[in-house]
Amino acid sequence: MTLSTSLLLIADLVADREWFAEFLQQHHYRVTQTDFAGAVEPLGQHRAFALVLVLVGKTTDERTFVRLTRTAKAWRTPLVVTSLETDFEADRWLRLGADDCLLEPRSGALLETRVKIWQEKRENQRLDTFANYWSHELLTLLLSIRAFSNLIVKQEIGPLNEKQLQWLQTAYQNADYGVTLVNTMRDIAQIESGSLLLNLEAVSLVNLVRDVSTSFSKAIEAAGQSTVLQVLHDLPTARADQLRLQQVLEYLIDNANRYTPAGGKITIFGFTEDRAVHIAVRDTGIGIALEDQEHVFTRYWRSTQNPKFMEHRGMGASLYIAKAIVELHGGRMWFESTPHEGSTFHFTVPLADLH
Repeated sequence: MTLSTSLLLIADLVADREWFAEFLQQHHYRVTQTDFAGAVEPLGQHRAFALVLVLVGKTTDERTFVRLTRTAKAWRTPLVVTSLETDFEADRWLRLGADDCLLEPRSGALLETRVKIWQEKRENQRLDTFANYWSHELLTLLLSIRAFSNLIVKQEIGPLNEKQLQWLQTAYQNADYGVTLVNTMRDIAQIESGSLLLNLEAVSLVNLVRDVSTSFSKAIEAAGQSTVLQVLHDLPTARADQLRLQQVLEYLIDNANRYTPAGGKITIFGFTEDRAVHIAVRDTGIGIALEDQEHVFTRYWRSTQNPKFMEHRGMGASLYIAKAIVELHGGRMWFESTPHEGSTFHFTVPLADLH
């Protein structure tokens, strides 16, 4: 067994602690034992514990337990509470700061399953911390490159010849694309670690659709396409994170713009349905091959069935992120598509007055 299967077992009753330690060792876990008074030192010195398992009883002091939960959180180690007593009050210890509880400590199969879950959660938290660090560093670098490139492209610090201007425009575009990639990776890391948070408020979808479609007007005009808005003028507000819903709508309109030929049409619908706001983006584009449709919301997936899909840069993550954001709102996302005729992507979010 690797060090990642090491557990810190904390209990004041020696007999209970020794019985449970032997039980854990029989299931191939490496166990460090201590009482509550001596728990902080091994937890602080040994950061590789998969989790802290606290065996509580009627005599367990709540203040000591709270201090212990704070120490475990400081070391980003899950603290799980359990008991060998029949009247185990799990809710009480969860309210005091435990991350989870093990209701059947004598079940080896259940223990193994839960340890795997807790290990995965801890690894996701570690990766999220790492992703936040490197994304911040990369964004700082790329934003600086983009800003200075833009300054030079505007020739505010001196004239450029045609070749220099072309190169700097390419540098600016690549830096801008790099910013998009870093933000995409950060979103994926937060989704997978469960740390993507929403700032929920009452949001006007009428205004949001209008503003986002307007921001795409130049790109749609340049592609020889047209846009039609069919959104109810009195569409109720939704309970949503405005910036995240804007991101979802931008992804859908951007895809429609990319994969719809000149002369095509992009239609955006907005109406209410089953106590939710329903938004749909329909295009008359190339559609999605039948064999590809089950993969559409898969992370990092890009179709190879149509060369048109490979003409544009991308990670194949926008629809994965969009669906995750919508589902975090308590809504759902789906689509219909016919090859060579077009696609319609739908999403719903709850009305504001439902909460």
